[in-house]
Amino acid sequence: MTFTKPKIIDRRKQALGYPGHGVYSRRPLSAITTLVWHYTWSLHQQTGDIVMPKHEAFWKGTHGWDIGGYHFYIDLYGNIYWNYDLQICTYGAGSANTYTMHVCCEGKGKYTPAQIKSREALSLWLFGRADLPNLKIMRGHKEVPGNSTTCPGYSIAQLNAFRADLNAKLSGATQTPEPEVATSTSSVYTVKKGDYLWLVATAHGLTLNQIRELNRDTLKSDVLHTGQKLVVKGELPPIENNDDKQPTIVNPKEYPAKGSFKFNTSVNVRNSPRLDNAPVAMYTNGEVVNYDRILYGASYTWLSYISYDGTRRYVACGDNGQLYGKFA
Repeated sequence: MTFTKPKIIDRRKQALGYPGHGVYSRRPLSAITTLVWHYTWSLHQQTGDIVMPKHEAFWKGTHGWDIGGYHFYIDLYGNIYWNYDLQICTYGAGSANTYTMHVCCEGKGKYTPAQIKSREALSLWLFGRADLPNLKIMRGHKEVPGNSTTCPGYSIAQLNAFRADLNAKLSGATQTPEPEVATSTSSVYTVKKGDYLWLVATAHGLTLNQIRELNRDTLKSDVLHTGQKLVVKGELPPIENNDDKQPTIVNPKEYPAKGSFKFNTSVNVRNSPRLDNAPVAMYTNGEVVNYDRILYGASYTWLSYISYDGTRRYVACGDNGQLYGKFA
């Protein structure tokens, strides 16, 4: 079912980095599977044509981003601004950026009725577009695998209610249902077939970082196996925000230009510092890479070294301020 396109102000030619596309290659529209809702960490009481350049200046100056974080932005008055072609992977959800599309409302979760109305109209129009055949589900930023944040300020129950409402209005357009996780009454959960870490975490009111920390001695990766035991209650690490004021890893002064890095998870090795480049090897938990070059991208920090056969390789050591281990 199609929906009327809401009034949208096109600022794509004015957006940060036009006409570039950042560290990612352009994607086909069929690669987009998920619509992500965000809020801005800061609040500006102005219209989007004034506010968006302020956010972009912050991203560029503080994070070193070469393009912005959202495809669409909605100001306090409900005005919708279009920032980037949908084929462009913007920043906003770390490693999920290649398959996600981002809609952001101004303000830290204190939405105006005009914003909520515009966000719904925009979401329905996007889900109804025939050229987005694989766009199947809406998620809040906090629900996206690999992200630890309070954004967009809703509880999981509230986001579920929004999803149900969108589904009802889509009138037969189907979205992929999430498997159900029965919340454990004890401190340990037994993994069932079809479970994945984010789903288990959110069902127990945890972030990904929190469930990883609770299981730091036994959880070797985010891949789960049927029958695996996960601790879901205990002393919790604090929730970190990944919003406008998130910690960054783009300042070359923070890390040595050459040295060693020990991984605490599995990370792919590639022949170029791009996620669309096919993996050629992998570093696993506990392994150490000796690197001679460090590269600071928009969301990722890459370590580079010369392999035994003389080929220069690249491996990410962190994204959106979260390291995949520690520098030796």
